[in-house]
Amino acid sequence: MSRSRPRSLFALTLVAWGMLAPAGSAQSRQRPPNIVLIVSDNQAYVDIGAFGAKDAVTPNLDRTAADGIMATSFYVTSPACTPSRGSILTGRYPQRNGLYEMIRNEMVRYGHRYTPEEYAYSPEMTLGMDPREINCGEMMKSAGYATAAIGKWDSGRAKRYLPTRNGFDYFYGLPITGIDYWTHDRYGVPSMFRNEELVKEEGFSEELFTREALRFIGRNRDQPFFLYLAYHAPSGTADLDDQRIYPPQKYLDLYPGLDPTERRTEYLDMLPVLQRKMDSPRTEMFWKSRHSRAARVGNFKWIVAPQLDGLFDLANDPGEASDLSASRPDILAFVKARWDNWNREMEHAEPRGPFRDY
Repeated sequence: MSRSRPRSLFALTLVAWGMLAPAGSAQSRQRPPNIVLIVSDNQAYVDIGAFGAKDAVTPNLDRTAADGIMATSFYVTSPACTPSRGSILTGRYPQRNGLYEMIRNEMVRYGHRYTPEEYAYSPEMTLGMDPREINCGEMMKSAGYATAAIGKWDSGRAKRYLPTRNGFDYFYGLPITGIDYWTHDRYGVPSMFRNEELVKEEGFSEELFTREALRFIGRNRDQPFFLYLAYHAPSGTADLDDQRIYPPQKYLDLYPGLDPTERRTEYLDMLPVLQRKMDSPRTEMFWKSRHSRAARVGNFKWIVAPQLDGLFDLANDPGEASDLSASRPDILAFVKARWDNWNREMEHAEPRGPFRDY
């Protein structure tokens, strides 16, 4: 029995360059590397050519994978946008940093169009990452880096939550969870920012993000820089009238015959792992949302969700076709006990807003 892979995962690419100076020079030994962290939205790992995709054209990502490291057991902390990105920014479980649910106005699901007065007091305008959290932008800035967040921020729209108030020198993009790719509105509400001001520009949002990223790199080529480049694509669009994306024709030309309307506080140092100097010391990961629980302990994955329930040996069954719950009750009990232990630890963690009741 086969199943399609989840479409709610993030593809993560970390690219670290040495300086623009010649390798081995005195300047290159003194200056820290530049770092570009690229995140895509709702992209499964099988949507990249390097991981075997047959229907995705990703030559640049494939080349990056060939020249770098392919992380085959690299997890985000949630299949949902807001909590996953919050963990990327802080390096902490959503249950620790407090951002463990989506920040979005649910009434758009029922066709409701918010008036400016309604939006001013809505969750998207009032909720965000707890200001006590320390994100990677703040850490890089304290280390002497020029910092920028470009693309999808998804950690709060009010000024106190914006990147420029939380460690980033420059911001261009959407502070909430999605926009229309061409109007840059979120269900009719203007939502594209430069720093702390709304901007109105023409163009496909993803190409504008690339433009801004190249400009930031050009402005800061003579100093260490950290660029958090979080694209909105290939996720769906935020438009009540038309849910289609309409990408520029040059991208459609890569897929002849495709119907474009068809829908589809302690930190672990991972650098030695990425440099192949050691195996990852992390052997466990845990997940929790309103309706789902999951754990990865060693090679075993346990999940309880509305659409799936079971225990799987990912070393021998990466497609998760054989549920071992009945045949390996000992392993099932052990993995559940590890999840229970993690859950108790999260419950006793110092509470963070905006969702937790404390």
